[in-house]
Parts: sequence; C-alpha cells; structure tokens
Amino acid sequence: MTPNKIKVSSFNINEKIISKSAIKVIKKLDQSGYKAFLVGGCIRDLILDIRPKDFDVATDAQPQ
Repeated sequence: MTPNKIKVSSFNINEKIISKSAIKVIKKLDQSGYKAFLVGGCIRDLILDIRPKDFDVATDAQPQ
C-alpha cells in the first residue's frame, strides 16, 4: 500500500513548529535510501496550528 503524500504547502502549516530532530531523522533515512514520513497526531496538530507534543515517523527501514 502506498501512503498518500500531502505537501506541506497544501495547508497553512507553520514549518517552524516541526521538530528539527524529526526532520533530521527523516532526512537521514531518505539519504540512506529509505522512505520516511511524519504521521499520526503530529500531522493533525500541525494542521490545527498546535505545537505537537511528539512526532511519529513511519519508515520502510527494517530494524538492524
């Protein structure tokens, strides 16, 4: 199943409240050839312009 990707520009999301650590993890996974996405409640909070308490990342990387 392919996830639906929604661009940040589709919403008025304040990118300044996205965790720098979460972005770093996603970029590192991407650079390593994996797919990674922010998912869950943090997306809801970002759309509502609420600072998320935590950030969940879904990935196709296998634990090693």
